[in-house]
Amino acid sequence: METQLNCIPCFIDDIIGGINLIEKDDKIKKRLVSDIINYFAEEGIDYSKTPSYYITRVHRIIKKYYGKDNLFKDIRDKCNEVGLKLSEKIGKELATEDEINRFKKLVKWAITGNELDFRTVGTGYNLTLDDFYNILYKTYEIPLDIDESEKIHALLPKTDKILYVLDNVGEIAFDKLLIEFFVEKGKEVSVVYRGGAITSDIIIEDLDFVGISDMQVKTVLAGPDTLGISFEEMSDELKKEIEQADMLISKGQANYYEFSKHFKEINGEIINLLRTKCDFVSKKFGKSGKLGLAVILREEFI
Repeated sequence: METQLNCIPCFIDDIIGGINLIEKDDKIKKRLVSDIINYFAEEGIDYSKTPSYYITRVHRIIKKYYGKDNLFKDIRDKCNEVGLKLSEKIGKELATEDEINRFKKLVKWAITGNELDFRTVGTGYNLTLDDFYNILYKTYEIPLDIDESEKIHALLPKTDKILYVLDNVGEIAFDKLLIEFFVEKGKEVSVVYRGGAITSDIIIEDLDFVGISDMQVKTVLAGPDTLGISFEEMSDELKKEIEQADMLISKGQANYYEFSKHFKEINGEIINLLRTKCDFVSKKFGKSGKLGLAVILREEFI
């Protein structure tokens, strides 16, 4: 998906929210915002690029100023803590379900976990622990707007290799439950993480935190510190994994941007599990408002 005019206010809103979380000095806040506005003024906006391309660039400006990679470590750890506690409970509850119902509920929880994206949900960067719990339970009760989880399950008998493109901290604890299901079914699973921290996106320390690193899966470096994966900055390892995968699980909106843009280059089935964050993306799926989606990507959704 390409950048739209309506993406620009979101870029600014995101960056101000992040700056307010890590900086108390108004002079520094104003300087950073000015630096970011100057970046857009000097570089311009190439609307053929994805929105995540620009979110990545402006957050790199902030990281460069502070000389620090993981600026949001406290809230990232909080998200992982909440996700892990709740997912352990959910995993036990679903253990006795029959296979198809268990799969459908695991998919829905993986999508529900997408609400732990502290960049955009609720009050953004200022959520409390109780906020996270309340948001997750309320979100799970909402029916998915498009639910193709049974069709996804039906693809599994002819699927050997799954590439699972992780998205945010916190939600990876619910991804872990779904990944465990795939491993139990004898699938070869590779999970993708980023090489540096951009807001809520997954790095290797997060895989360690929730225990994915200890599972019988392959961990794959996507590339450097990008919001979602980036086909421009992708590692050779990830390129190879994409070429070889029978099924690619794409979590979140930023990864939808990339896979929808490169849809025709990919041979495997692309599964999008996400909560949409804006009307423009929702309209790609023929709807409006904030959506919960479990869909097999195809031409009509691009």
